[in-house]
Amino acid sequence: MIACGIDSGSRAMKVVLLDEAGEVRGSSILPTSSPPGKSAEEGLSLALERAGALRADIGAVTATGYGRKSVPADRRLTEITCHVRGALHTTGDVRTVIDIGAQDSKVISVGPQGEVEDFVMNDRCAAGTGRFLEVISGILGTDVSGLSDIALASSAPAPISAVCVVFTESEVVSLVAQGYPSADIAAGVLRAMALRMHAFMGRIVTREPAVFVGGPARNEALAAELGARTGLVLRVPPDPQLNGALGAALFSLENMVAGDYIRG
Repeated sequence: MIACGIDSGSRAMKVVLLDEAGEVRGSSILPTSSPPGKSAEEGLSLALERAGALRADIGAVTATGYGRKSVPADRRLTEITCHVRGALHTTGDVRTVIDIGAQDSKVISVGPQGEVEDFVMNDRCAAGTGRFLEVISGILGTDVSGLSDIALASSAPAPISAVCVVFTESEVVSLVAQGYPSADIAAGVLRAMALRMHAFMGRIVTREPAVFVGGPARNEALAAELGARTGLVLRVPPDPQLNGALGAALFSLENMVAGDYIRG
C-alpha cells in the first residue's frame, strides 16, 4: 500500500507518495488550478505514474496547505503540523522551521519532542513571499532560480529601502534605469527580504537546528543571506518545496500502520 500526502498551495500543488517503508516512490509539483481539486487529481496521477503505481494501491490520503479543504482526502491537517513532520523526517532534529510560500511565510518553534511550541505567520504582505521573488525575477528577465545565480555574482548589493512589494518593484525598475548591474539589484533584493524575515522572526524564539523549506528555499543566495541575518545555520532539505506534502504523507503512513483509516 502507498501513503499519499497532498500540499495544496496557492500557486503550486505538491504530491508525495511513500511506500510502507517510508521511502518516496513518486512525487509531483504542478501549478494550482481552479478548482484546486482538479490540479490535485492531475498531480496525483503524475506522481502515481512516476511511482509505477495505481490508484488502488493508495491506502490513505492526507491533505494540507492553503486549499486542503478543496482536495479529496481522508484527513486534513494544517501546514504548520505537516512542515514540522516533514522537516523532522529529513533532518532528524529540528527546533525551528522557516517556511516561505508563494503567498505567506511562517516561522515555527519546535519543542524537544518534535511538538509545535509556537509559530508566527505573515499572510498580509507579499514582500516576504515566493510571489515577491517571482515579480522581481520578471523585472530582471529571469526566473526565481536564475535570480539566485545572478545574486551570487554580486560583490556590492544595491540599496533597497522599500519593504512593500509594490514599492520595491518600483525601486527595482528605477535601479535598472539607473544602470545598476542586475547582480547587485538581485543581491540587494534578497538582502532586503532576509532583513524583513529576520524582523518577523523576532516575534518568536528561534534556535538551531533550523530548517528552511518552501520553494524559495531552493534559492541559495536567499538561504545564505537569511542565515547571515539571523545567525542561524540553516539546513535545506533536498526537495524543500515538497516538505509539507512529505509531512502529510508521513501522517498517512502512520495512520495506515495503526489501522486508523484505510481507503476502501
